[in-house]
Amino acid sequence: MASDLSKYMGNLICGWITGQDMPAAPTTVYVAIFNGDPKASGTEVTTDIRSAGRVAVDWDSLAIDANDCSITNDAVVDFGNSESDTTGTHAARFDDDAAGNMICSHGLTGGTKTIASGSAVSFPVGNLVFNAGS
Repeated sequence: MASDLSKYMGNLICGWITGQDMPAAPTTVYVAIFNGDPKASGTEVTTDIRSAGRVAVDWDSLAIDANDCSITNDAVVDFGNSESDTTGTHAARFDDDAAGNMICSHGLTGGTKTIASGSAVSFPVGNLVFNAGS
């Protein structure tokens, strides 16, 4: 199964396993929306939706069970009303609001979303999930 982790994050973890230091954790994580897989040839469409760009996400506490650990957004991630027509297929998390490093990504729940200009774009509480484990 393919990982949700980005190449950047995977490289950090592999380096850590071999004794390299990890960088400091980001103080804020931002959500971006892509048309296409951002780990392949996907295009970020966040600024088509919201000219101000990516939106900060607040995480719930870490949930751990026998096989996995996960975190979810504990507040609505609201992009407002879309400023233009676009298509979204993936959500990605970054350590910066405009550039930075992608931490992880995954397909949107329900698949491809056609986003019409003026329509509300948001992720409800618990909709953005990051899983790690088996």
